[in-house]
Amino acid sequence: MSTLKVNTITNVAGNADIGNVGKVVQIVSSTKTDTASSTSTSFTDTGISASITPSSSSNKILIVTSVYWSHSGSPAMVLNLVRGSTNISQPAVTSGSHAGTVAAWVNALSMSSHTITFLDSPNTTSSTTYKIQWKSTNGGTIQLNSYVNATSQYHGTSTMTLTEVAA
Repeated sequence: MSTLKVNTITNVAGNADIGNVGKVVQIVSSTKTDTASSTSTSFTDTGISASITPSSSSNKILIVTSVYWSHSGSPAMVLNLVRGSTNISQPAVTSGSHAGTVAAWVNALSMSSHTITFLDSPNTTSSTTYKIQWKSTNGGTIQLNSYVNATSQYHGTSTMTLTEVAA
């Protein structure tokens, strides 16, 4: 058995007090169990959201969300991760009209679950709300937490978990 003993650990900034760096400060989670639908070709709220008040402006927020959704037909549906009213986790290429955090191409009736994981630096100690927005690229029906077929017996839940991590 080996033993490692040190007097001080110093980070790259020269700060010897790094005992709390990387530790979980708090966790907030929300679950959306009901269904929702939209035919909007502009981003609208899905109802999936959670709020957190960071204890330090230098701390990070790890966002993990799982969205269960379906679409009535071609071509695509798009999800967007938003902090307050600011889009975050965006693609480098935004020249198309359908840029977002996640896009799914569908050829016909389709059902899927998408997970989004993003480490954010909100730089605030004020209450901060994160949410998922969505849109249809062609005005077809998007359904949340169930298969788009109205007589469907296929249902699921969507979640959002926010974890404050000490920086």
